[in-house]
Amino acid sequence: MDSSSLTPTRLTTMTASDGKRYSCAIPLRESEIESELEEGEVGDFVESDSRVGRKRGASEATTTTTSVDEHLQPLEGRCFYYSNGDWWTYELCYKDRASQFHREGTTRVSSFSLGRFDRAATERLESERNATGDVEDVDDALLSEDRRYHAHVFTGGAKCEDVGAAYEDLARESEVRFVCAEDGGEGLSAVEEPATCKYILTFRTSLACNAKELRPNRPEVEHIQCSLVEDQDQDDARATSDDDGARRSSDARDREESHHAVMTDIPHPKPNDRDEL
Repeated sequence: MDSSSLTPTRLTTMTASDGKRYSCAIPLRESEIESELEEGEVGDFVESDSRVGRKRGASEATTTTTSVDEHLQPLEGRCFYYSNGDWWTYELCYKDRASQFHREGTTRVSSFSLGRFDRAATERLESERNATGDVEDVDDALLSEDRRYHAHVFTGGAKCEDVGAAYEDLARESEVRFVCAEDGGEGLSAVEEPATCKYILTFRTSLACNAKELRPNRPEVEHIQCSLVEDQDQDDARATSDDDGARRSSDARDREESHHAVMTDIPHPKPNDRDEL
């Protein structure tokens, strides 16, 4: 990964165990960037394409809803069921309806509508989520895991008169939260009722993983990039070493030539000198 495309870096000189010096670009943490900008102590600060946090408005919320729904399009026309082993079984038909019922054999009894898909309410919820104070930075790495979902809202369900007189005018409604299932699973995985006649259905699907903002948080690994520093001391040492080597080679040649000259001047006896004696 090229760290320069992710965060600003600071240049610093580091010395290796063999004495060689390196100039290294070290990625800065967010807190370091803010601190240096506030104090004005920028130093060897290399600006790069860092991401800037901001709030998203209603128009962007609509775009987000549309783009994620494109990834979830293969779910259209399909219904899914969930039972936690209790009395109720829950049904979700994508972008159509949600309901709960008790099953006896193949017969449905005590069935209640949990609402029908409401596009306008879905876009309002997305806009509200993006406008809240805890989403000031939309950097994916900073989003908490419990916010990594895409929601659909279902309204106008069965009245809650069966719960009690205080709720007889309250219609059931539900929120379906689509989350990334990296294991390839698909279907309803949990149902909650945080308030009377208000339901949250969690739907796991690998299709949601195609939306970057829904993927689980992964710590970004940023590399420290270093290059060897060719300083004057190293250049002088290299030059001295080269001169010493050249002198040693020259001395060796001189000794070899001198030895050859001595051997050449030694007189050799004539072949018949002994016979003449």
